[in-house]
Formats: sequence, C-alpha cells, structure tokens
Amino acid sequence: MDFLSLRYKKLHPSIFIGWIGLGILVGVALSVITLNVSVEYLLIAITLLLVIFSKCRMWMVILAIAAGILIGLWRGSVEIRQLQSTALYYNQKVLLTCNVSEDVSVGQKKEKQIRLKDVGINNQKVHGQFWVTAQSNLDIKRSDKVFVEGKLKEGFGNFNGSVSFAKITKVERQ
Repeated sequence: MDFLSLRYKKLHPSIFIGWIGLGILVGVALSVITLNVSVEYLLIAITLLLVIFSKCRMWMVILAIAAGILIGLWRGSVEIRQLQSTALYYNQKVLLTCNVSEDVSVGQKKEKQIRLKDVGINNQKVHGQFWVTAQSNLDIKRSDKVFVEGKLKEGFGNFNGSVSFAKITKVERQ
C-alpha cells in the first residue's frame, strides 16, 4: 500500500476527536502570544469540523489539528481578555457589588470566607469568581447580594481576584 492510496483511507471519527483535542491544547498555549482572536476563528473551525466528520479521510488529520488550534486560540484569548479586565484593578481599593455563590464558611480566626459571583468592580461588570475574607457580624447566606470594600489582589486557583480583611458595607437578601 503506497502513500497515495493510504491518504484516502477512511478513519473512525474518534481518532479525529483525539487530534482535535491535541490541537485545542496547542491553541490554548499559543493564545498567550496572540490576543486578538475573534469569533471568525471559531466559525472557520466549525466549518473544518463539518468537512472532517463528513468524510473522515486520513489526510484530514491535518485539518483536525488546525481546527483544534483555532478553537484553542479563540477560547484561550477569551479567558485572557476576561482576566485582563480584572487585572486593571489589582492593588487598588475597590467596591465590589456581587452575589454570594456558596454557603459562607468560617476560618480559623473566625473570619468569614465568602465566594462571590456576578461581580461588579466600581460599577463595572467583570467575569469570574472572587474570594473574600472579612471579620463581620452580618448574617450572610448563599445568594445574598453583598457590597464589599477592600484592596483587590490577584486571585488563586479559579478565582480571578481576592480581597482579604474586607469591609462588608451592606447585605441584601433576595
């Protein structure tokens, strides 16, 4: 069997899924370098995927990797842009307006540890979750809207930002 006949061999779609996954990983890694990736990249990738899965020929492995890279570039650049919108406020005193996403826990020093979502920083909507610790006697429950003042620091784990020693100025129950 020579190379020319091998390139038209039909492959199972699961093989292409693996190559697409590899391409996505490479694309996410490359998104750190390239920030200006628009939704057109995703549309091109979807078109390539439609072609790939309609034929499933061996030579289309190259298209599968390319489609994965385009998807990874798009998704990685979206995440980086969201993190950059929060990074503008790092090491500044801010007012967070947000909702409590989970039950409030209490730390070793009796501080409240609060996970926040739907966050606005100084009345500007930002994406992601935030971590806040505060000494407060206010009754705070899941889904409450809280107003928090403090110095915003870089996040950790899956948190985009954190505020330690925060001052909770107001709690609104939904």
